[in-house]
Amino acid sequence: MLEQPMFGRRLRALRLQRGLSQADLAGDALSTAYLSRLESGARPPTAKSVKHLAARLGVAVTELEDAGCDPQSELVARAVSAGTAAETAELISEIGGTDAVKDLALRWIALWTRAGVSGELGRPQEQIEALEALEPLSRRIGSPQLEVRTLTALARCRRRSGDISGAGVAASAAYTVATEHGLGIQDTVRALLALISIETEAGSLTSARAHTEELDHLASDAPGTLSVEALWTSANVHVRQGDHATARTLLEQALQRLDSHQDVHLWMRLRLAAASLYLQMTPRHPDLAATCLAEAERALQLLGAEQQHQEFLLLKGKLAIHRRHIDEARELYRRLDGSVSRLNFREQIRLDVLHCQIRILTGDRDGGIAEMEDLAKQAQDAANLDLATEIWRALAEALAHP
Repeated sequence: MLEQPMFGRRLRALRLQRGLSQADLAGDALSTAYLSRLESGARPPTAKSVKHLAARLGVAVTELEDAGCDPQSELVARAVSAGTAAETAELISEIGGTDAVKDLALRWIALWTRAGVSGELGRPQEQIEALEALEPLSRRIGSPQLEVRTLTALARCRRRSGDISGAGVAASAAYTVATEHGLGIQDTVRALLALISIETEAGSLTSARAHTEELDHLASDAPGTLSVEALWTSANVHVRQGDHATARTLLEQALQRLDSHQDVHLWMRLRLAAASLYLQMTPRHPDLAATCLAEAERALQLLGAEQQHQEFLLLKGKLAIHRRHIDEARELYRRLDGSVSRLNFREQIRLDVLHCQIRILTGDRDGGIAEMEDLAKQAQDAANLDLATEIWRALAEALAHP
């Protein structure tokens, strides 16, 4: 016999399929109140009532005894097929802990879905917790592919939260599992992309360059947008090494190779990256940066990603400073400073630099200089020597303004 509430759901579905009211189905043998409680799951069915209801529905008794799936698994299916992140999150929460899902693969799907919607809803800690729970579950299932995908996602999530050390551990583990098990190009390349990005941010440029050579070899045969992501990742390594010319060549190849119809989110992010590079180069290229930002803005209006929206505003502020549009830069900084920051460490430092530049250019030279010197020291202490150089350059340019 099906347990409640699954029996009630099955009973109601069969009744509605036949266009029967509760009174029609109850007949003379049952009260509609009793039938209503059966359908709601408030009362367990008896063998006698099941036999009567099966006869009224014109089905075999086994139709009401079919075990089907357990309630938690049915909730997982509804959550995965839900229309919005908020609806998915609500359904996942109804499970009462994914440990209640007996099937390990379905439990994995529930946790993966929870991680995804937590990210969409701006709940990074919940996303990390779901991914951390997925790691041992993937090993328990015995699937290296699931383990690599979990570790890669965890690495990216920890990196966004500022845990570079933890991100590096997860990315390195993902790459090790992928290579030891000889997994396909997609899983291996994605793990490698995450590892190189984290090594670059951590200042481990020797390791990043070595892994980039492996990436170049693998990504040449990679499907979809992976080859574009590989070009971008390699460009970032060259940016950190101060080789802006090579970075520009790689990034412009990526821009040319990707069509917006393939992946509009990646298409937008590449333009933000290009705008940032054009504003870092010597000499700077403000007109090219402005073109990239105008293209990215159209995509941002469709996607509405908060992190990329903040990066866009920051780049607009940097461009305004370069063009000495101080009032515009101050308004852009005000908008960013008044919202919950989604910026990573480097971008947050750049936002603080923007504020210092505004202070210097509007008369508070001593305060702006002192704060910018402190920011340069923070960047040096974090092994971001290229960022420290960028800060000193920004300070010199602000002081050179009459």
